This record gives sequence, C-alpha cells and structure tokens, in this order.
Amino acid sequence: MRYLTMLCAVALSISVYAQTKTPIALPVIREADVMWAKDIWRIVDLNERQNFPFYFPIEKRPNQLNLFNVLLAGIDSNKITAYKNDDLIWNDTLTKKQVFNKIVLSDSINVYYADEFGNEYVKTQFMSDTLSGEYIGQYWIKEKWFFDKQRSVMDVRIVAVCPVKYDVSKEILIPLFWINYSDARNWLSQYQTINSKNISSNELLMNYLLKENL
Repeated sequence: MRYLTMLCAVALSISVYAQTKTPIALPVIREADVMWAKDIWRIVDLNERQNFPFYFPIEKRPNQLNLFNVLLAGIDSNKITAYKNDDLIWNDTLTKKQVFNKIVLSDSINVYYADEFGNEYVKTQFMSDTLSGEYIGQYWIKEKWFFDKQRSVMDVRIVAVCPVKYDVSKEILIPLFWINYSDARNWLSQYQTINSKNISSNELLMNYLLKENL
C-alpha cells in the first residue's frame, strides 16, 4: 500500500537517535496543474505484520521510541500541533494538557479488608498510568489523491495522521488527535526505524517497503 510507504519515508516506527536531517523533497504541485483531486481515508492496522515498524518497541527505551511516542515527544516540545479532527483548522487545536489528559489510563478496583473483629469491609482504590504505544491499535490516514497534468501522473499526499487507541474494557477504537503531516515531516525525519541496523540506509528501507506494499 502506497500510503504506508509514504509514511515510512519520513517517520517509521521510529527510534534510535534523533539526527539532523531534512525530509525527502516532494515535487512542487501548482494548484492550476491539479485537474482532479479527492480525499481518501485509510487505516494502518498495527496487528498486521507489515505495520509492526510503527508499533515497536512497545516499552520506552533510552534510545528507541515507537511512532506514537515520537508524536507525543513532538507535541510536548511544541514541534507538532495536535488537532481535534482531520480538518486541521487553526483554531480547533488541542493543548498539550488536553492531549496528555487523553492518554491517562485510569481504573478502580475493590480491595477487601477485615478489621480486628473479623468484620469485612471494602475500599475502592483508584489507579492511573500513562498510555503507551501498546494500546495504539491503528493509525488513521487522510490522503489527498490528485492528477497532476504537468507531470501527467496520478499522485498522493498524506494530509493528516491520527493515532487510535484500543479501549480494552469497552472493546472500541478511540481516535486521540490528528496531526498535520506536512508540518510534522521535519520532526519525524529526525528519527530512524528500529530496523535501521539491518539495512544500510533509510532510502533502502523505503524501497523495500514500496516493493512489499504496492
């Protein structure tokens, strides 16, 4: 699938050391050359093996992050703006506090005790933890497909990306936030995949994913 390849070209499941790199240059498209355009929404299912590079490593490591944690790091450092929906309207953004409130997991359990007389009683204990990439089940991708008459080609650009949480207790998928992919490319390009030691360059990995997912 080509959309997966485009994502991998800049982000990938991401990790190792942040580096000083620039995103892969995309052809300049003039609005006058676009004869036809259509928005398409796709799903990157992290249960599928070819999408594992976006999911791992699950646990945070000193020099490795998965895609979700890279996005959070970008939001926390003000390098990435989070939006409420895929319209990406400038006044419809989420604050860092709102984003991180969305990723706090909370639950409660009843703990049974007995007093000195053997009488049982119950106390409710509340627990919370921060959501990690383990609970991200999908990424939703908004693309714009178009025909460029200048180059006589059908082309595509990723417009927005949304990490989607799987709520185990309710067995539902919950979209967390959207990011403007164009604005996030600089940040995402600073990270490599956890598989980078197995191949000689990111470009080779892109070619591999292109071959595997077309």
